[in-house]
Amino acid sequence: APNMEHLVDDMPVFFIVTGHQIKPEQQKDYVAFSNEWLASDCFKSLEHTGDIAIDVDGNVTHVVRWPSKQAYLRDQEKLQCDAFKKMGEQWKEYGPLNIQLLTSIAPSQKF
Repeated sequence: APNMEHLVDDMPVFFIVTGHQIKPEQQKDYVAFSNEWLASDCFKSLEHTGDIAIDVDGNVTHVVRWPSKQAYLRDQEKLQCDAFKKMGEQWKEYGPLNIQLLTSIAPSQKF
């Protein structure tokens, strides 16, 4: 489990995952299994939002956002679902991941 000592109560939490590089012909499958997770009842029961972005070189970045440290902690208990485990297995096919757990200290009030 990642170190959470730096997370600030009542401030947004971000989970940023990088490390996958996909070829154009792999993008359809990558999007399909990612969308399967995002459409799952497990994901819908969670408090976070997420985006999966790809740059021109095929580098994938996942950005997951929770509104607070407390929401992040609640979601950790709910993530042990089949849909999440399946996505994790599919991710392994694309190589290792780099994971950062960040806390916001100066959030925008626009969102």
